Amino acid sequence: MADTTLSFRAETQRISLMLGVADVNGLVSWADAEIEASDVPAAPLFDLSLGRMKSRTELLSFLNSLVTEPTGSDPLKIVLRIVARRIRDGSLDVGTAIQSIFDFLKHDRVDDDLYITFVTLEDDYADIRDGVYGNGDFSGLRESLLHELDAFTKSDVSAG
Repeated sequence: MADTTLSFRAETQRISLMLGVADVNGLVSWADAEIEASDVPAAPLFDLSLGRMKSRTELLSFLNSLVTEPTGSDPLKIVLRIVARRIRDGSLDVGTAIQSIFDFLKHDRVDDDLYITFVTLEDDYADIRDGVYGNGDFSGLRESLLHELDAFTKSDVSAG
């Protein structure tokens, strides 16, 4: 934890929660570890630590209050690597991944080029899902998605 800021780590957790690759129990464990590691923990960490019964909106608000400095795109790259890994191991389906990333990018314009890419991927997913083309076969779209995720995340990021 010492090589990144709390702001960076909180942003990574926020994006993970928004994209559905983190759950409340993991978030509580993260907050507990942050509290233990800090001499003077930030107050929102205690709210997160007690957050098992909080709404997703409340949890995101607590995380937002911990993001006190610009973090760039590195937290997103870290989370998108997790997304790619879960797609590859079959624990996350293509449609869920595309939709959650697209919804995130609509509100958090971290990278305009990535947003445009996901507009196209989301359209392609909808066309295949709705039978416009592709006969319900998502394999080509899966490969396109993984290619785009790998391309965006290829640059080095800080350890998180």
